[in-house]
Amino acid sequence: MDQCAAFKRFNTGNSDSGEEKASYKLGSVAQAMLGEGKHDVDGSKTWEMWAAGGETRQKLLDYCIQDTLLLAKLEAKTGYLALFQTLCELTNCFPETRSLQPTIQADGLLLRLGKLDGVHFRTKWFNKNDTDRKKFTGAYVMPPTLVGIGNDVHVGDFASLYPSIMISWNISPETKVASGGCSVPTSGVRFATDRVGVLPKALIMLTGERAVAKAAMKVLDSSDPEYRRLSRREKATKIVANSFFGVMGTPYARYFDLEVAESTTQIGAWLIKQTMAAAESRCLEVIYGDTDSLFLRGTDQDGFRTFVENVNTITYPKLLSDLGCTANRITLNHDKSFSRLVFTGSKRYVGISLGASTAEVKGLELKRGDTLRLTRSLQQSVVDLLADGKVEADNYIGLIELAREGVLFGTHVLENIQVTKGITQNLDDYKQRANKVGDDSAQSPHVRVAKTLRDRGQNVSKGTRISYVVTDGTTQPLTVIPADDFVGDYDRHWLWESQVYPATQRLLEAMFPAHDWTLYAKTRPRKQRATKDAQLQALLFAA
Repeated sequence: MDQCAAFKRFNTGNSDSGEEKASYKLGSVAQAMLGEGKHDVDGSKTWEMWAAGGETRQKLLDYCIQDTLLLAKLEAKTGYLALFQTLCELTNCFPETRSLQPTIQADGLLLRLGKLDGVHFRTKWFNKNDTDRKKFTGAYVMPPTLVGIGNDVHVGDFASLYPSIMISWNISPETKVASGGCSVPTSGVRFATDRVGVLPKALIMLTGERAVAKAAMKVLDSSDPEYRRLSRREKATKIVANSFFGVMGTPYARYFDLEVAESTTQIGAWLIKQTMAAAESRCLEVIYGDTDSLFLRGTDQDGFRTFVENVNTITYPKLLSDLGCTANRITLNHDKSFSRLVFTGSKRYVGISLGASTAEVKGLELKRGDTLRLTRSLQQSVVDLLADGKVEADNYIGLIELAREGVLFGTHVLENIQVTKGITQNLDDYKQRANKVGDDSAQSPHVRVAKTLRDRGQNVSKGTRISYVVTDGTTQPLTVIPADDFVGDYDRHWLWESQVYPATQRLLEAMFPAHDWTLYAKTRPRKQRATKDAQLQALLFAA
């Protein structure tokens, strides 16, 4: 079992910042999660250290022991391996790295249920050269219409939307019928209602177990071992249930069916549009919609709760009944209410909940691991000011000017200025791709640095994260060095103009569109152009 793979799998959507995503080396993760790094030992010199004996060998021994202890501390902090063990018990899988794949988990659960029901799913074939990869229409996303900082915004969220749709419409590969049953509103695809499909049956079982676990947790103290066991069970059932749609939608799974996958997403799109129409009929303003949630304003919390109750008790039951559905699991919840909210684009926002002093951040650079630490830090400072109630542009100008001065004239350690990118394929494949489709990724800085490291004998396989420093941003391609070669020289103007400020600039422009935030974007001095007299003198001298 690869603990790093488990960390990546479960931490991606749970991390509070991009710090623990910047590098998945054990020392970097431990520093971000535990505040504790590793001994300064070059892991590539282990044989030399062992052969040296004495204190050098003891240093190597301490290094290895520390690795082991850090893994145990990370598990105590996250509980990811225990969660994975519970997930494997739930889906009849061996607790090994391969079982992290949702398709393996689905097989462990659905093949067993299918056999009990006499359903034989097709054999799964894998052909990486198969070009028949038809794409289906995905979820509905309405671009945000909010300009500036919005106030008193309420969020409605469908409870487990895709699992609820699959249960309500009885969606499963073996339940498709030519006539009768219940129909998908936009495509006319129909699903039987005289028997329960394997996928809905599995989802009913999982959601039932989750409800039982949540109910039992309510009467226990969070320090109780039984509470922790039930918490893992509740999380595991949610993870598996939410993965079923993805399994249906990938051609690498035996359950893949284009009509089944598209029916699920299009019912979701239809439901959110129907909900928006219901809101607008009540004079509520819809400012954003995305897959399973919608953002509304024009009422208070009590008014929004009344709206939610009406669509749950009147709107959805009638809509589903008219389509022939015999079950109805569709439920809209009052997810939260924001006192202040800012969008920088679809799936990208900062919101401060009513009565809260901290911000909820979605999709911004401070949550990503491929951005500079300085980038994340500056954007976080702006978010903190917004959470603190600062809603005037003047409150942010001093912050930006101070940050710019710090980048241009301050002293920074390597960790603050290095850029980190992942290698997503074998290095030689970058060149092949460039030759085939004209892709210039082979010239990307991290790829060029990775090839340099490979030439030095380092292992640079797919998935390796490469760190580099830009020493000259005026050249094409950029002049870069591996982070390990850094001795203090870097292009400060490139750092500010290309990396640190743009992310925060986009946020500030969304918050205060009337202010010109481009004033702080350019710092590199312009090259002096020669005067006409000087040019003439130069020509005469040359003659």
